[in-house]
Amino acid sequence: MIDWHYINAMILDLIATEREDAAIDSFIVKTCKQSTASRRRVRGNYRDQQSSWGFSTKGWEYGRKVSISLDVDSTAIVEWEVTTASLYDKNTAFPLIDSVRDYCYVMMDAAYDSSDIYEYVYENTRCTPVIDTNRRRGIIDSKLSRSRREGIKLRIEEASRYSLRWEIERTFAILEDILGC
Repeated sequence: MIDWHYINAMILDLIATEREDAAIDSFIVKTCKQSTASRRRVRGNYRDQQSSWGFSTKGWEYGRKVSISLDVDSTAIVEWEVTTASLYDKNTAFPLIDSVRDYCYVMMDAAYDSSDIYEYVYENTRCTPVIDTNRRRGIIDSKLSRSRREGIKLRIEEASRYSLRWEIERTFAILEDILGC
């Protein structure tokens, strides 16, 4: 069996990136047409046991979730993980954070805005987390954990750097086009 993660690591070594900026995010790869998924949902007759319903910015989608850590400067995929679509982004974040532990900055969207993520980044990497603030979780200063308060402050200070996160969204658009999602 081919170890694609090993091959990817070898390619990254050849590229020799600066390890400055990394981004982490996920997207859903549809495993069948929406109409087929809806019909199977009614009948309870799913063929792909690894797929599930998940919520994204596009609404409810049926498929698998692909989580990626990306070297923003070279647009090389550092690490990836494929899970069911119903899994929260936060649950796949820790191995992806480990894959970019030597980078200076790691950018993530609001789905990763939690004390657990901030603490993990602070304790286990040399990265500075630049994570978009999830306003639905609340930003009342007296109720925030110390790590989340520091993270929100960093997000404001590094606003221009956070804009580099568009590179992972562009990569997702390319992958969706290739995969026909």
